[in-house]
Amino acid sequence: MKSALCVLLSAFMATLYPLHASASLAGHGGHGGGHGGHGCHASGHSSGHSSGGHASGHSSGHFSGHGVHSSGGTGYAPTTNPWQAFKEERRLEAPLKGVPEINGSIGTPTPIIVPDMSLRMTSPVLFGTFRYHFSKAWAIDLTAGTQTYWGKDTCFCSTPNENGQVFDYKVTAYSLQTGVTWIAYSLRKWQIYTSLLFGATYFTEADDYADGTRSWIDGYRFSVQYTLVGLRYGRDLGVFGEWGVGTKGLFNGGLSWQMQPHKHIHGV
Repeated sequence: MKSALCVLLSAFMATLYPLHASASLAGHGGHGGGHGGHGCHASGHSSGHSSGGHASGHSSGHFSGHGVHSSGGTGYAPTTNPWQAFKEERRLEAPLKGVPEINGSIGTPTPIIVPDMSLRMTSPVLFGTFRYHFSKAWAIDLTAGTQTYWGKDTCFCSTPNENGQVFDYKVTAYSLQTGVTWIAYSLRKWQIYTSLLFGATYFTEADDYADGTRSWIDGYRFSVQYTLVGLRYGRDLGVFGEWGVGTKGLFNGGLSWQMQPHKHIHGV
């Protein structure tokens, strides 16, 4: 019964330390005599193949340093192919499929939204995005954001009492877009991606003239955001930066929360 208990215990240890177990089973055939200093040992006649070759007679595989002996049997060699190891690590440590993500960003103004940008004062570009990773490499985005810019201008218009007047204006833009993101690289805490979004931007403009009159203009326009390169670092909570053209600005960055399933990965 003691021998059976040791076999079960050694199998349990093999699940905790698979690489160590395979190395030990491969390299320690031979006689399993009465080692008094180990916590448990089983001896007996066996004839079979170990991972290092054929062993006959008394054999005993053991886990060095774990105080456990088990009767000899069949082990397995660790993976030695670096590409296979890389693919296995990527499979285990980048489980993006089915993962929702929420992020918020702040960006620099872009001429696509703010024409003649050098003549105007602008607020930062603020955006919030919901992203759903429907595969390991692709995600769908839904994003919304706003930007305000203001300044002075001279009216050259057909209305006599407004023509030639200097007026103050304030324009606010609200954008809603959807599109796709391609994750080109994802390993451990790093992700590199690119994205393309399409949608509409709603503008409101208030013009205040020197004579006290005010005019109001609003409307819609087609808008786009193309992120050439995006870089994210972190697991559940991370930081990111993007470089592109469109509604989010030339450069934008912020915080990102990926709701990944919780699981422990040894050594990370």
